[in-house]
Amino acid sequence: MPDTDFFHTNGKNYSFDFEDFIKTEIGLGNNSDSDQICQDFLRGTCTKGMKCEFKHTTNFREKAVVCKHWLRGLCKKGDQCEFLHEFNMRKMPECWFYSRYGECSNEDCMYLHIDPESKIKECAWYARGFCKHGPHCRHKHVRKVVCQLYLSGFCPKGSDCPNGHPKYELPTVQRDHDGPEDEGTLKYSMENEENQRTGQQQQQTPPQQQQYQQHQHQQQQHQQHQQHQQHQHHQQHQQQHQQHHQHQQQHHNYRSLSEVTCFKCGEKGHFANRCPRGQGNRY
Repeated sequence: MPDTDFFHTNGKNYSFDFEDFIKTEIGLGNNSDSDQICQDFLRGTCTKGMKCEFKHTTNFREKAVVCKHWLRGLCKKGDQCEFLHEFNMRKMPECWFYSRYGECSNEDCMYLHIDPESKIKECAWYARGFCKHGPHCRHKHVRKVVCQLYLSGFCPKGSDCPNGHPKYELPTVQRDHDGPEDEGTLKYSMENEENQRTGQQQQQTPPQQQQYQQHQHQQQQHQQHQQHQQHQHHQQHQQQHQQHHQHQQQHHNYRSLSEVTCFKCGEKGHFANRCPRGQGNRY
């Protein structure tokens, strides 16, 4: 009998009675980071599925930030966590206090302190040639010498060129809070974008879908017309009710003061609450 039939190198086919006690009571062996990762699953060729003895993880190299709950020992997701479970100073999450207030009082802070100026985006209008906000623009104005090769027609360095490559297309229209907006040009550009978008959608959509969209548009217009009529009818009803109420108040018959008798003094011409003599001078 050969030795390969008697000895089995794969020990995972056997189980012991104390393994359940170790996993349930002590908590060892659950979601351990020492388990091997299935290389076939990473290549997309694993056919074992849930029966595979190795670990199936997705995008384990794309976890660029360390899990903040794992740092405190409170992460319950284990291997299913979308963040990194290892102590790496280059991949620590950003410090909230430094990003909010610009300073951190903790000298031993393990989180990243990122310079706020590095987060500012480059101004698309200034890169094209002119920004109307000037020095008050909230975006970054990067001054670069114009690349002569790019102006001639081609720069072999591409995006790695240290000189500036001016862009001739218009940036996307965005409302900026740092300065006044030209409402005429903004409205005109927005209308042009909407017209182009609707024209492209009509060209791409099939005729059946266009008929369905037209039918929905007609239904919406009909509903809006009905709501407008109901609103007008409600306003007319309220106006009629107010006019009727005012008409009743105008034509209400009140008794004249000459017919009113005061029960305190017994004289006519005023009410008891307006009696000048009072209750004690009736007789």
